[in-house]
Amino acid sequence: MALNIANRRVEAKAVEVARLIGRNKTASVEAALDFYIQAYAQQRELVKRSKQEKMRQILKRLSDRPVLDSRSPEEIRHDGATGSLR
Repeated sequence: MALNIANRRVEAKAVEVARLIGRNKTASVEAALDFYIQAYAQQRELVKRSKQEKMRQILKRLSDRPVLDSRSPEEIRHDGATGSLR
């Protein structure tokens, strides 16, 4: 399927990119889209890693807090009278 560029500014940009990379307009649009896709994927990965690091920091701060309940995890999970989970 053909791509029709109706916007003159976009057409001019496609021509300029084609001149810069020494290829035709179709190849220049493809190269620009490939470049954008790669950059977007890298940015998403950086954001993902940043969120993971922030979560690790939060979990570390929580795990460093003192334990105020002297009961074992088993005692906390189970109701002493019936043995059922709370």
